[in-house]
Amino acid sequence: MQGIKQVLSFDDEQLLCQVKLPQIDPVDCPSFAPSSVAGGSQLFAEDLLLQAMLVWARLKYDAASLPSSMGQFITVAPFVSGEQGYIQLEVLKHSGRMLMANVSLYNQDGRLSCQMRDAKITISKTLNQAFINKHENQHENQHENQHESQPANQHSKDSV
Repeated sequence: MQGIKQVLSFDDEQLLCQVKLPQIDPVDCPSFAPSSVAGGSQLFAEDLLLQAMLVWARLKYDAASLPSSMGQFITVAPFVSGEQGYIQLEVLKHSGRMLMANVSLYNQDGRLSCQMRDAKITISKTLNQAFINKHENQHENQHENQHESQPANQHSKDSV
């Protein structure tokens, strides 16, 4: 996960992570500049909040998940490129199929940066296959191709 540097605490009711926003050149992403005006957003910080929910689901259920909805997003003091801080996830309810939580991003000095309230993700072990590392898929494909190109009575050293 990009941005989440360390899980500091995890249980059925919460998750606490240390995070760092990546270095972002404003020239590369002028449309994504953080904004604290009403209705404003900070997309890179929002992504960190969603990542925390996905991490909680993986740790709790060993399952992949996808964001499904958010009740409210509040921006107080936008995170800037390269800034470090903490994410606190408060579980409101969960099952093997969903998580609803309030997720807050705090600056390193403890000031609230932003918060998602009543955010939901859908959890599914069947999604695990969709998130297999691309390298693993390439290796499996190479391995299968080796077997297809050999006569039936011969095997590669990997197949024994």
